[in-house]
Order: sequence, then C-alpha cells, then structure tokens
Amino acid sequence: MANHNMNPIAAEGFEKAAENYEQARPTYPDDAMEFIKSLHDKPNVIVDLGAGTGKLTRLLGSMAAQEIVAIEPV
Repeated sequence: MANHNMNPIAAEGFEKAAENYEQARPTYPDDAMEFIKSLHDKPNVIVDLGAGTGKLTRLLGSMAAQEIVAIEPV
C-alpha cells in the first residue's frame, strides 16, 4: 500500500532531481547488504528512513519482510 503524503512543492523538486540521482548513485556494497541480512533472518517490518529514490528499499525487498516502509522526509 502506497501512501503519498508529500508537500506538492517538495514533490516537484524531488522529481526533477530523482532520475539523475538514481543513475549517478552507486549501488550498495554486497558486504553491507550481507551484514544487514545477518541482523535478522526474516524481519516483520523493514523501515528505510531517508529512502530517496528507493534504491536500498528495493534491495531490502529481497529479505521477505511482511512489510517494507520507505520514508523520505522531504
């Protein structure tokens, strides 16, 4: 379930830069992802605070959590 409660002005500014950021931002190192996965085998909820374009959120999706919450405090 997506819930988009974002200030329209902030949303417009973010949308303009998001594609460039997504392309330029390197992915997360495999070691970092393995460390995160080692913290808990099957979490109920994962929260990605400061999710930005969702690059890390998508990687966390492989952890089979019941719920993933991505928050970008714009």
